[in-house]
Amino acid sequence: MKKIFLKLVFLFSTGIIIAQTPQAFKYQAIARDEAGNILSNWEIGMRVSIIEGGHDGQAVYIETHQITSNIYGMINLVIGKGNVQKGAFNSISWGQSSHSIKIELDIDGGSNYKETGTSQLYAVPYALYAEQAGAILEQNTNKPTNHQQSTSKRRQSNSGNRTGTPNSKFPADTSSYLNVNVGNVGIGTTDPQEKLDVNGNVKTNHLVLTDTNGVVWNFSAGPFGEQISTPQYPGDMNCGTSMVDERDGQVYPIVQIGIQCWLAKNMNIGDRIDGSENQTDNGTIEKYCYNNVEDSCDIYGGLYQWDEAMQYSNDEGVQGICPTGWHVPSEYDWNILIGYLGGEDIAGGKLKEADTIHWDPPNVGATNESGFTALPGGIRLYNGGFVNLGYDACFWSSMEINGSHAWRRHLYYNHDEVTRYGYDKTLGFSARCLKD
Repeated sequence: MKKIFLKLVFLFSTGIIIAQTPQAFKYQAIARDEAGNILSNWEIGMRVSIIEGGHDGQAVYIETHQITSNIYGMINLVIGKGNVQKGAFNSISWGQSSHSIKIELDIDGGSNYKETGTSQLYAVPYALYAEQAGAILEQNTNKPTNHQQSTSKRRQSNSGNRTGTPNSKFPADTSSYLNVNVGNVGIGTTDPQEKLDVNGNVKTNHLVLTDTNGVVWNFSAGPFGEQISTPQYPGDMNCGTSMVDERDGQVYPIVQIGIQCWLAKNMNIGDRIDGSENQTDNGTIEKYCYNNVEDSCDIYGGLYQWDEAMQYSNDEGVQGICPTGWHVPSEYDWNILIGYLGGEDIAGGKLKEADTIHWDPPNVGATNESGFTALPGGIRLYNGGFVNLGYDACFWSSMEINGSHAWRRHLYYNHDEVTRYGYDKTLGFSARCLKD
């Protein structure tokens, strides 16, 4: 029996299964063995848990599936339609706290499950939460009478915008205005706690918010109810076209993507050590080269354990192994990049190098229109081996999950998505740097 190196690529298809009352979503994964070989037509037992309140939270819903991968090793199922073991899918409180999905497998097709990974859910719960968000603020959509129209016109001409007083109620005409210069405004509540406090659903086809870093975000809903967030583009930021790393003289191209300046090449700093050794805090930057061949680093860059990439700091956005004035990208940084490129479902293709010189075919969706030029440098495993050159481009985030795991972003040869996983810090992944 082959031992699976579970390349469970979370293709969280945000297509909602039931159009009006979404109570399921699609899930896909690809199963491989430790050598990177696809497990075709493989019978697998799967247990899916929805975890509330973070990775270490409580499982509020559990279901099981008996599935068989297709000829390409792809697993397809619908979460919410399995054999329920605990809870009810339509009772999950999506809007109350964060939720994660935990996957457990039995590669013999039975029920002796072993955990393979846990990832936080993002897009799907937004659509599901719409079913639970609270009382609907009904609007009067009837055509106004002639009397109402004339009354509305008189109000506009005589008083303009109306200044509200606490607990004011306005007639259901077609041109009501409320202008409050001080205090809080409540809709559906007589005790507003914020500048605008709405008790019920808010309906809009476009929302603009400014985050604490001053970046202006545009929010809208996709065709399946998924959230699409895009930072506003500020124009030329004078990123430059290249930079020289003063530590070793290597030249890195630079590309501006939206509001960010990225190195357009994987980091290749450090002294190569054998894959069988762990990188250590010894004052010298160390790297792995795929299959312990130096030429691999010249093409794909080095592979780094998380602690080495961070230079043994736990601070998100730290310089780490990056040149002066650059840093290891945070979760916030990755989210800005992916949002600007249209979201997780399509951003991967815009990031990948657009051919099959380095990527294995079919390199789905690859256009490299961003100029990021992601290359599939593969993975250094726990046991010192190397897998998936040509298949995977894995990049560390500077945000850890706990003492042993940190986040990474993953691009794959067989789809055009960007996926997000928490993985063991001792794995070796590629590293990209972002300008401060």
